[in-house]
Amino acid sequence: MTPPTPAITPQQQLDRLNNRLNELAGWRDRARLPLEPGVFTDAQGHTSPIAVGQAWPTRAFPVSMTFRAAVPQDWAGQPVTLYADPGGEALLRVNGQPAGGLNPYHREHLLLARAQGGEQLEIVITASPKGLFGTPERSPALRAARLCVPDHALRPVYEDLLAFLDGAAQLLKMGR
Repeated sequence: MTPPTPAITPQQQLDRLNNRLNELAGWRDRARLPLEPGVFTDAQGHTSPIAVGQAWPTRAFPVSMTFRAAVPQDWAGQPVTLYADPGGEALLRVNGQPAGGLNPYHREHLLLARAQGGEQLEIVITASPKGLFGTPERSPALRAARLCVPDHALRPVYEDLLAFLDGAAQLLKMGR
């Protein structure tokens, strides 16, 4: 006779599903190109290099982070997005043109609907160490900066599963 299998709690099931969803998140893009190193410019005009994972050299704001990149030739015909988390609220400019804003809930912008391949991009992120509604960002850091070719077949599946998992977690918190 085999010993009884220990019961798996609903929280353990959600934790396992969350781990699988995090693995799936790694496949949301067909291709990625890191934007490193960038040039960090503080409010007084002093510059220094900045890389993903690095804290801002100063909190005096506004600051700017400038990145230059060439779209790979093999991305021709595909959409290209920028995924960036500058560590605060920010305005995004691409090749001198305004492209939108960045905040913790809006980190991705479409840059090219259909790349030709080889396009030269100058990406300037003007940021302040503030979160939504002006809440202070105590430790601003460049958390992400990359060009992506999104996988439009996988992303809707990922987003649906994320919503289901979030709903299940809320129901569990309510004891249901």
